[in-house]
Amino acid sequence: GQANFDIRRYKGGVVLLFDQLAPPQPVAEVEKRIKEIRLQPGFEQYKWRDYGIFGLTSAGGTGSDERFTKIALAVVDEDLPYYADVERWREDVAKPEMEQATQALQAEKTLRKVIQFAPQVADQTKNQTILAVAIALAAIVGYVWIRFGSMQFGLAAIVALVHDVAITLGFITLSDFFHGGALGDFLLIQAFKIDLPMIAAMLTIIGYSLNDTIVVFDRIRENRGKLTTLSPQMINTSINQTLSRTRANS
Repeated sequence: GQANFDIRRYKGGVVLLFDQLAPPQPVAEVEKRIKEIRLQPGFEQYKWRDYGIFGLTSAGGTGSDERFTKIALAVVDEDLPYYADVERWREDVAKPEMEQATQALQAEKTLRKVIQFAPQVADQTKNQTILAVAIALAAIVGYVWIRFGSMQFGLAAIVALVHDVAITLGFITLSDFFHGGALGDFLLIQAFKIDLPMIAAMLTIIGYSLNDTIVVFDRIRENRGKLTTLSPQMINTSINQTLSRTRANS
């Protein structure tokens, strides 16, 4: 395991026993597998936990070449001891640690890909993302401006878009607050996490939001006709006329 790991300071976490390993494995190989699996998507949030690997039943060899058919994986998490909350300990400590350890032992000898980026690469990706979002928003404003003949319509579409995404992100953030509590367990609320399915859901919301906004703008243009001014009553009427379609899409 990690060189500075001392089992005597074990205060919380879990100890996992793996028996009848075939073929027998050296501790260094198991440690390498555990370290690499913690960098994979879905497990990277647990890489901060300290851990130790101990060989229990030797199958031969000496020193670093000694292989074991039974090993123990001890993981420390002082914030979630077993006696404090059994259910939360089982879901947030025992279950994920067992899953990643099992996958690590069943994986190929060398994991094909470890996703890890240097800070410079992360900054470059962030800057490119900001630029892409800015270009996309400018394109939306330009398209709506050309179609409806006013930049105000384009800016209104962006405001509606930001509103819908912000509300959704707000509810997702609240899930982290309720997760682990009585209400969260009753409603089956999961912890806050942004992953690929979540990004796909956000893109879907953006698409439907923009499409619905353009439909409302079309109805406003039809109701306005050749009038040069736009009244609040006209906007309210247009929204009410398209409300049934909005509900159906929702």
